[in-house]
Amino acid sequence: MASSASQSWKAYLVGPACVVIASALLKLPGIHINSTTAALAFLLIILFIATRWGSFPALFTSLLAMLCFNFFFLPPFGTLSIANPDNWVALVAFLVTAVTAGQLSA
Repeated sequence: MASSASQSWKAYLVGPACVVIASALLKLPGIHINSTTAALAFLLIILFIATRWGSFPALFTSLLAMLCFNFFFLPPFGTLSIANPDNWVALVAFLVTAVTAGQLSA
């Protein structure tokens, strides 16, 4: 039986791996996914991490998902800058929702 500490570290590997895999699948060439679909996919990952491993791994995964959401799905793509003020609202709303959902699911 694995110890609690090793299970905790696993969450800090599984969460980011899921975010990276989801980002890659959602950005497959020839497929256009809107930012809402991407945000919901990331939220499902965060909920899974929170229910399986708790709040802190979910918070870590939320921050990584927020960075990937900004970099890959909000214009200008491929940067961490945001051109449209509406996208700031979307980014902050995503982060608050992700953190809240993670806390409630834990």
